[in-house]
Amino acid sequence: MKRDMDLVRMLLTYIEENDGDGLVRNGNSISIDDRSLREIQGHLLILLDASLIYGQQRDGRNPQNLNLVRLTWSGHEFLDSARDDGNWEKARERMARAGGFTFEIAKQVLQQIILERLGMG
Repeated sequence: MKRDMDLVRMLLTYIEENDGDGLVRNGNSISIDDRSLREIQGHLLILLDASLIYGQQRDGRNPQNLNLVRLTWSGHEFLDSARDDGNWEKARERMARAGGFTFEIAKQVLQQIILERLGMG
């Protein structure tokens, strides 16, 4: 499965908004746009791998066995940088010009955009 950074952003937002209410169990109850359950569950594993979410897996790497608990500090930091649609679009444009969209560089680009908006970059 190809990583989709827009879906990453949507999932982080969803998890933040629904934290602790029992909706984020196994990814089965998450509905985002026209995304399939397989895409959502696969990306939840990616978020877990990147330490953006904290979750518990009951049985190996099967995404159906993943219970999400919350965003990690890093997850909140990334989402706070990426939350603004204008910042996100600017970062996507810059990353497209560079020919890729890696998570670490995306964080730096988003932070730079915020610094520019503050008159510090």
